[in-house]
Amino acid sequence: DEKASYWICGYALRQNSAKGELDAQDIRESPFFKAMSLAEGILLVVDSQATVFRRIWCDFELYVNLTSIGDLLDIVTLPDGAKHARLFSGTPFPYESLSDQRRRETRFPKSILLAGMRVVLQDGGCSREEDKRVILASFSGDQLENANRRLRSLFAKAAWPLALRLGLVADFDSSSPGTVSLPEILSADKQRTQLSFSFAHMEEVTSDAAHNLAMGLAETLEELQLSFEGCQNVEDQTVKVLSRSLPKDLRVLSLDFLGCKAITNAGVSHLAHALPMQLEELTLHFDMCTGVTFAGLRELAQHLPNGLRKFNGTFLGTTVDDTFNSVSELRKAALGEKSLLQRWGLVGFTRGT
Repeated sequence: DEKASYWICGYALRQNSAKGELDAQDIRESPFFKAMSLAEGILLVVDSQATVFRRIWCDFELYVNLTSIGDLLDIVTLPDGAKHARLFSGTPFPYESLSDQRRRETRFPKSILLAGMRVVLQDGGCSREEDKRVILASFSGDQLENANRRLRSLFAKAAWPLALRLGLVADFDSSSPGTVSLPEILSADKQRTQLSFSFAHMEEVTSDAAHNLAMGLAETLEELQLSFEGCQNVEDQTVKVLSRSLPKDLRVLSLDFLGCKAITNAGVSHLAHALPMQLEELTLHFDMCTGVTFAGLRELAQHLPNGLRKFNGTFLGTTVDDTFNSVSELRKAALGEKSLLQRWGLVGFTRGT
């Protein structure tokens, strides 16, 4: 963004004599805090050794960001010998698809992802013990732990597709087995209410992968968006495993199974019977799932949550071969208000006959 402005503490403060610019009695009067209060977020530049996480002032900036609702956090690094920087973000960029975000973040160095999942913000060091004392005093116990969990979960989410390709989702640190589990880290973030992943065209997505993903779904989630487009190893059991772990307070759910040809009516039924009762918006794509027929459509229509306000479903390339933009449209097609012949236009249709 050519119009964006950045506040860079390394240039804005005299690093060798910052004492006069920092009020040790009230950290909220510090330039750091004032700048972050005006900013929309943080762009964190991480060196190849991830030393930024071991500096208490940097940890303080992260703490302020992570405990502020809606603030952006983008993390960038330049790997040794690389010509181009690597960047990951909590959300996709404007006009960027989930698949594009995944491809971008898969290139992020594994060593820094691992370092981010081990961060303990309060353990950062400082050349002036007084500064650290004041910063630690500003940390709130519950908020501090939430910030630690939030930061680790951001790295776990970014690492997930790479870990899936490497077979390391459940045990990401091969040098220290059993110490870093992405599902445990992701599910521990109780402040997370939204989660989105694209696993499009990844052959590694199986029932076992779905089990790990299910383990990572925090109970606090209210919005979940998952794409399995073109995943040839996604089948009915995969859908069943995932469906059984949908958070009960979920409000918005979007699942894309386009081209998952191993899914049949049984998979649709598993999902239909497991839809959270609090669900308000539902988007489903079963295009080209040739094993899905009107029987599966009926199962779905019969088990939609009562409070569902918005529904969008696409079943092109199946026996159904149609799209539905509301609950009423789905039920009309699935529960017999329109017969197949009527939908083909071969017979007339008059309401009430």
